[in-house]
Amino acid sequence: MITPLIDQRCTLLGLTVLPPKDTMRTHWECTHVWLTVDGNWDDVPRWAKEFQSDKLGGSTHLFMLGRRIDGSLAESKDLFILGWPGQIHKFDPEQGNGWWGNAFIGPQGFDWGMTSGPYYGQMNAVSTSIVQGIGLPYPPLPWQAGEANVMGGVHVSWFVVMQEVAAYEPEPEPEPQPPDIERFIRVLDKAEKLADTLAQSVNDRVAAVQTYLGIAALVK
Repeated sequence: MITPLIDQRCTLLGLTVLPPKDTMRTHWECTHVWLTVDGNWDDVPRWAKEFQSDKLGGSTHLFMLGRRIDGSLAESKDLFILGWPGQIHKFDPEQGNGWWGNAFIGPQGFDWGMTSGPYYGQMNAVSTSIVQGIGLPYPPLPWQAGEANVMGGVHVSWFVVMQEVAAYEPEPEPEPQPPDIERFIRVLDKAEKLADTLAQSVNDRVAAVQTYLGIAALVK
Protein backbone atom coordinates (compact mmCIF):
# COMPACT_ATOMS: atom_id res chain seq x y z
CA MET A 1 0.00 0.00 0.00
CA ILE A 2 1.32 3.42 -0.98
CA THR A 3 1.76 5.91 1.84
CA PRO A 4 0.55 9.24 0.40
CA LEU A 5 2.46 12.49 0.79
CA ILE A 6 0.02 14.90 2.41
CA ASP A 7 0.50 18.64 2.80
CA GLN A 8 0.54 19.37 6.55
CA ARG A 9 -1.93 22.19 5.97
CA CYS A 10 -4.43 19.66 4.59
CA THR A 11 -4.10 17.61 7.77
CA LEU A 12 -4.69 20.72 9.89
CA LEU A 13 -7.92 21.26 7.95
CA GLY A 14 -9.14 17.76 8.83
CA LEU A 15 -8.38 15.96 5.57
CA THR A 16 -7.97 12.17 5.68
CA VAL A 17 -7.25 9.51 3.06
CA LEU A 18 -9.14 6.21 3.16
CA PRO A 19 -7.30 3.31 1.47
CA PRO A 20 -8.98 1.26 -1.26
CA LYS A 21 -11.11 -1.55 0.11
CA ASP A 22 -10.04 -4.17 -2.44
CA THR A 23 -6.43 -4.58 -3.56
CA MET A 24 -7.12 -8.01 -5.10
CA ARG A 25 -8.12 -6.23 -8.32
CA THR A 26 -6.58 -3.34 -10.26
CA HIS A 27 -7.26 -0.27 -8.13
CA TRP A 28 -6.25 3.34 -7.45
CA GLU A 29 -4.12 4.52 -4.54
CA CYS A 30 -3.61 8.15 -3.52
CA THR A 31 0.02 9.31 -3.73
CA HIS A 32 -0.06 13.11 -3.17
CA VAL A 33 -2.43 15.68 -1.63
CA TRP A 34 -1.76 19.40 -1.20
CA LEU A 35 -3.52 22.74 -1.48
CA THR A 36 -3.03 26.29 -2.67
CA VAL A 37 -4.50 29.39 -1.06
CA ASP A 38 -5.65 32.10 -3.50
CA GLY A 39 -3.83 30.20 -6.26
CA ASN A 40 -0.43 30.74 -4.60
CA TRP A 41 2.15 27.98 -5.20
CA ASP A 42 4.83 29.56 -2.99
CA ASP A 43 3.76 27.65 0.12
CA VAL A 44 3.21 24.19 -1.35
CA PRO A 45 5.52 21.36 -0.20
CA ARG A 46 8.71 20.81 -2.17
CA TRP A 47 7.48 17.48 -3.55
CA ALA A 48 4.44 19.22 -5.06
CA LYS A 49 6.62 21.53 -7.16
CA GLU A 50 7.08 18.86 -9.85
CA PHE A 51 3.36 19.24 -10.66
CA GLN A 52 3.34 23.04 -10.70
CA SER A 53 1.64 24.63 -13.68
CA ASP A 54 0.58 28.21 -14.32
CA LYS A 55 -2.72 26.80 -15.62
CA LEU A 56 -3.61 25.23 -12.26
CA GLY A 57 -4.57 26.77 -8.94
CA GLY A 58 -7.92 28.50 -9.37
CA SER A 59 -9.71 29.95 -6.40
CA THR A 60 -12.00 27.12 -5.21
CA HIS A 61 -11.40 23.89 -7.10
CA LEU A 62 -10.51 20.23 -6.77
CA PHE A 63 -7.80 19.22 -9.23
CA MET A 64 -7.16 15.51 -9.77
CA LEU A 65 -4.55 13.64 -11.81
CA GLY A 66 -4.42 9.93 -12.59
CA ARG A 67 -1.28 7.94 -13.44
CA ARG A 68 -1.60 4.57 -15.15
CA ILE A 69 0.36 1.48 -14.20
CA ASP A 70 2.65 1.99 -17.21
CA GLY A 71 3.48 5.56 -16.10
CA SER A 72 1.26 7.34 -18.64
CA LEU A 73 -1.32 9.94 -17.60
CA ALA A 74 -4.91 8.75 -17.51
CA GLU A 75 -7.21 10.29 -20.12
CA SER A 76 -10.51 8.41 -19.64
CA LYS A 77 -13.83 10.28 -19.69
CA ASP A 78 -15.58 10.65 -16.31
CA LEU A 79 -12.42 9.46 -14.61
CA PHE A 80 -12.77 11.50 -11.42
CA ILE A 81 -15.52 11.97 -8.85
CA LEU A 82 -16.18 14.93 -6.56
CA GLY A 83 -18.76 13.90 -3.99
CA TRP A 84 -20.65 15.49 -1.11
CA PRO A 85 -23.58 14.27 1.00
CA GLY A 86 -26.21 12.84 -1.32
CA GLN A 87 -24.57 13.87 -4.61
CA ILE A 88 -21.60 13.21 -6.90
CA HIS A 89 -20.12 15.03 -9.87
CA LYS A 90 -18.04 13.15 -12.45
CA PHE A 91 -15.42 15.09 -14.36
CA ASP A 92 -12.78 14.49 -17.03
CA PRO A 93 -9.02 14.92 -17.41
CA GLU A 94 -8.34 17.95 -19.59
CA GLN A 95 -5.60 17.78 -22.20
CA GLY A 96 -5.01 21.53 -22.06
CA ASN A 97 -4.30 21.27 -18.32
CA GLY A 98 -1.84 18.40 -18.64
CA TRP A 99 -4.61 15.83 -18.10
CA TRP A 100 -5.58 17.25 -14.74
CA GLY A 101 -9.30 17.17 -14.05
CA ASN A 102 -10.88 20.31 -12.59
CA ALA A 103 -14.07 20.52 -10.53
CA PHE A 104 -15.46 23.67 -8.92
CA ILE A 105 -16.09 23.53 -5.16
CA GLY A 106 -19.09 25.50 -3.97
CA PRO A 107 -20.40 26.21 -0.48
CA GLN A 108 -23.44 23.92 -0.68
CA GLY A 109 -23.88 21.83 2.43
CA PHE A 110 -20.92 23.41 4.18
CA ASP A 111 -21.13 24.17 7.87
CA TRP A 112 -18.71 27.01 8.60
CA GLY A 113 -18.27 25.74 12.14
CA MET A 114 -16.82 22.46 10.93
CA THR A 115 -13.10 21.76 11.01
CA SER A 116 -13.22 19.81 7.74
CA GLY A 117 -15.19 20.15 4.54
CA PRO A 118 -18.06 17.96 3.30
CA TYR A 119 -16.50 17.03 -0.04
CA TYR A 120 -14.49 13.97 -1.05
CA GLY A 121 -12.51 13.06 -4.13
CA GLN A 122 -11.99 9.62 -5.64
CA MET A 123 -11.52 7.82 -8.93
CA ASN A 124 -14.53 6.55 -10.83
CA ALA A 125 -13.58 2.96 -10.06
CA VAL A 126 -14.72 0.00 -8.00
CA SER A 127 -11.70 0.16 -5.69
CA THR A 128 -10.02 3.49 -4.98
CA SER A 129 -8.59 5.65 -2.24
CA ILE A 130 -11.03 8.28 -1.02
CA VAL A 131 -9.75 11.71 -0.04
CA GLN A 132 -12.27 13.18 2.37
CA GLY A 133 -12.58 16.44 4.31
CA ILE A 134 -12.25 18.71 1.26
CA GLY A 135 -13.98 22.07 1.50
CA LEU A 136 -13.72 25.83 1.84
CA PRO A 137 -12.47 26.58 5.37
CA TYR A 138 -13.51 29.71 7.15
CA PRO A 139 -10.86 32.27 8.11
CA PRO A 140 -8.49 32.42 9.78
CA LEU A 141 -6.74 29.26 8.60
CA PRO A 142 -5.27 27.11 11.41
CA TRP A 143 -1.74 28.28 10.63
CA GLN A 144 -2.73 31.96 10.61
CA ALA A 145 -3.58 34.43 13.36
CA GLY A 146 -6.74 36.45 13.59
CA GLU A 147 -10.34 36.37 14.72
CA ALA A 148 -12.77 33.86 13.24
CA ASN A 149 -14.88 35.22 10.41
CA VAL A 150 -17.78 33.07 9.26
CA MET A 151 -19.00 35.43 6.56
CA GLY A 152 -17.18 33.59 3.79
CA GLY A 153 -14.73 30.85 2.95
CA VAL A 154 -11.06 31.06 2.07
CA HIS A 155 -10.21 30.56 -1.60
CA VAL A 156 -8.58 27.14 -1.35
CA SER A 157 -7.88 24.68 -4.16
CA TRP A 158 -7.09 21.05 -3.45
CA PHE A 159 -4.79 18.81 -5.49
CA VAL A 160 -4.94 15.01 -5.52
CA VAL A 161 -2.74 12.57 -7.47
CA MET A 162 -3.88 8.98 -7.88
CA GLN A 163 -1.81 5.99 -9.02
CA GLU A 164 -3.27 2.95 -10.76
CA VAL A 165 -1.92 -0.18 -9.05
CA ALA A 166 -2.01 -3.81 -10.19
CA ALA A 167 -3.81 -6.34 -8.01
CA TYR A 168 -1.93 -7.73 -5.04
CA GLU A 169 -2.75 -9.64 -1.91
CA PRO A 170 -2.77 -7.50 1.20
CA GLU A 171 -0.20 -8.36 3.80
CA PRO A 172 -1.73 -10.80 6.28
CA GLU A 173 -2.32 -9.68 9.81
CA PRO A 174 0.38 -11.05 12.11
CA GLU A 175 -0.85 -14.15 13.88
CA PRO A 176 -0.88 -14.04 17.65
CA GLN A 177 2.17 -15.83 18.98
CA PRO A 178 1.53 -18.88 21.20
CA PRO A 179 2.95 -18.66 24.70
CA ASP A 180 6.59 -19.70 24.98
CA ILE A 181 6.13 -22.88 27.02
CA GLU A 182 9.83 -23.61 27.28
CA ARG A 183 10.55 -20.11 28.62
CA PHE A 184 7.66 -20.48 31.09
CA ILE A 185 9.12 -23.78 32.32
CA ARG A 186 12.56 -22.21 32.73
CA VAL A 187 11.11 -19.31 34.73
CA LEU A 188 9.06 -21.70 36.85
CA ASP A 189 12.13 -23.85 37.51
CA LYS A 190 14.10 -20.78 38.64
CA ALA A 191 11.22 -19.75 40.87
CA GLU A 192 11.09 -23.21 42.46
CA LYS A 193 14.84 -23.21 43.08
CA LEU A 194 14.62 -19.75 44.62
CA ALA A 195 11.73 -20.90 46.82
CA ASP A 196 13.77 -23.95 47.92
CA THR A 197 16.72 -21.71 48.75
CA LEU A 198 14.55 -19.37 50.78
CA ALA A 199 12.90 -22.28 52.55
CA GLN A 200 16.27 -23.81 53.39
CA SER A 201 17.44 -20.46 54.70
CA VAL A 202 14.34 -20.20 56.89
CA ASN A 203 14.82 -23.76 58.15
CA ASP A 204 18.45 -23.02 59.01
CA ARG A 205 17.41 -19.93 60.95
CA VAL A 206 14.70 -21.83 62.83
CA ALA A 207 17.19 -24.56 63.72
CA ALA A 208 19.70 -21.98 64.92
CA VAL A 209 17.09 -20.33 67.14
CA GLN A 210 16.04 -23.67 68.57
CA THR A 211 19.66 -24.53 69.33
CA TYR A 212 20.15 -21.16 71.00
CA LEU A 213 17.06 -21.64 73.11
CA GLY A 214 18.25 -25.12 74.11
CA ILE A 215 21.64 -23.83 75.18
CA ALA A 216 20.00 -20.95 77.05
CA ALA A 217 17.82 -23.42 78.95
CA LEU A 218 20.84 -25.45 80.02
CA VAL A 219 22.65 -22.35 81.21
CA LYS A 220 19.77 -21.47 83.44
